[in-house]
Amino acid sequence: MILLGIAGSGCASPANPPTPPAEIPSLVVFPPSVTIDVGAITSASSEPPALVGAGGEFSVAISIGGDAARTIQEDVLEGLLSPFSLFEIPVDPAVTTFSGTITGDGPDVLPESFKFDFADFDFDGDGSKEGCTGCTCPTGCAPAATQCPSQAPAADVKRVCFRIWIQRDPGFPFERVMAGFFDLLPIPDDPATPADEENPGKGRFRTGVDRGGERFLVGVDYDHRNLDRPGDKKTDAFLLTEVTDEDGNAFTTTSHDLITEIDAAKTVQINFDASQSSDKPSENAVQLYSGRFRDDADFWSGSVVDTSSEAPLNLPTTCARLSTGNGAPTADCDDLGIDASDLDVTKGQAIRKVEEADVVFPADFPALPAF
Repeated sequence: MILLGIAGSGCASPANPPTPPAEIPSLVVFPPSVTIDVGAITSASSEPPALVGAGGEFSVAISIGGDAARTIQEDVLEGLLSPFSLFEIPVDPAVTTFSGTITGDGPDVLPESFKFDFADFDFDGDGSKEGCTGCTCPTGCAPAATQCPSQAPAADVKRVCFRIWIQRDPGFPFERVMAGFFDLLPIPDDPATPADEENPGKGRFRTGVDRGGERFLVGVDYDHRNLDRPGDKKTDAFLLTEVTDEDGNAFTTTSHDLITEIDAAKTVQINFDASQSSDKPSENAVQLYSGRFRDDADFWSGSVVDTSSEAPLNLPTTCARLSTGNGAPTADCDDLGIDASDLDVTKGQAIRKVEEADVVFPADFPALPAF
């Protein structure tokens, strides 16, 4: 695969240690993944195999959330991010736009062209721009700045916005494909060191397809670079799929998947909803899930409401062993700090459903690039 790119113009008290400075990479490389590993709570049939024992009383309940979260993170998000992660864009006060092409192998594979605009814009539609620098450097742009530092105090780091268009075929116009911003730029791995420094950074984006009777839209809010607490992570994903047939009947699915890691405890929360709008009886399915676990312990605490299968589930907060899928004393989960009774979905404590505003492209996203 060949990539072609053209850059465009464009003192604290000792008693209270300051926030560490933010590393600023030399290249903007979009993260290939915003994954938080949930393998410990996926089913035995998943790839790679999981730790959840098959055949236990709660094996299915535990793995419902793990399987759904892994599918969203690895099959959906990684697939969507993969084209953008191929580009290496200079972090430079003068780079305000970037154009690049992906050329695949084989005579029948058409090149895909991309245009990146790093100007500040209104991402969330609240009437105010996001406060981005307007270039790929998060500390300031030309002419005031002539080069970008390798690190800076966190207070001096501003957002880097991006709007991206794609031309899938040289004979067709560009179309909108992704918009968002980096609060903290992704850190690519340094191949010259044995350590893996890669980090997705922190930011938000929306991507997908919205044309005719087909909509597949995704919104993501992620934070993997908490400067004060490096071990904490969050990936909050919103998905909406809508297909309308020739008779005007719409089948819609939404999935809100929130995964967090705080003090080594991982929490998976899911609100999945599928509905059919037609003159026939609706076939609705709901899946609500909250589960908490640690990779270094053999216990899970969680609750599930699932009407999507032939064996519906309505499981209030339960403590169980991962290795067997069978129940365990509540005290075992309490002692590990993973009790999830504060998130009991059977008591109405599920995360909210996806809304249009979570996934639609910003209004401040022109249909075509201006360069």
